[in-house]
Amino acid sequence: MRIGIYGGAFDPIHLGHINPILEIVQKHKLERVHFIPTHISNSNKKIVANSEERLLMIKKSIEDIANFIVDEREIKRGGRSFTYDTIKEIRAENPKAQLYCIIGDDLLTKINSWKSFDEIIKLSNILVTRRNRLKEITIDNNISCYMAENESIFHDQSYGKIFIENTSIVDVSSKEIRHRLKNNKPISGLVNVNLEKWLEKNKVY
Repeated sequence: MRIGIYGGAFDPIHLGHINPILEIVQKHKLERVHFIPTHISNSNKKIVANSEERLLMIKKSIEDIANFIVDEREIKRGGRSFTYDTIKEIRAENPKAQLYCIIGDDLLTKINSWKSFDEIIKLSNILVTRRNRLKEITIDNNISCYMAENESIFHDQSYGKIFIENTSIVDVSSKEIRHRLKNNKPISGLVNVNLEKWLEKNKVY
């Protein structure tokens, strides 16, 4: 079984366009994906919504997709969580599965600074969604040894490899959607219809 793990301090409003993740699932034959919002962010990202609101936003975005799971473990755990701790737990629960940590290309340049990155790469492979073809990705020498250009080689190993997948370009930013909400402008077609209704009613951003 191939299990995707999409977690951390991601902005749930990004899930309004779920196509890049769906493309990853189909291309790499992932049987399920855990969406894991963090309770307290370890990054410098400013997150306006509280943990309960972010959890609801994720549920609204993916509730119609059978193999997408809202994983509440970091919310329930409380405090600060690290990717390594969560991947270690999922590995213990699924000892025979191949794990794929899914990240955006903006995180790849600093992934080796993550807590226990050396242990993360021993437990899972890493799939990178590349949405901006024009922006060059600078690969740190410390992680270049993990990069796989061939998809078959990438999947031959259950851990220790990083693969960059060119996914759909998303034209709208979460910043633009928040701006529209604050100014009572329509966001129809920009996010999942379930999330759209929730955001228009709650105006979290």
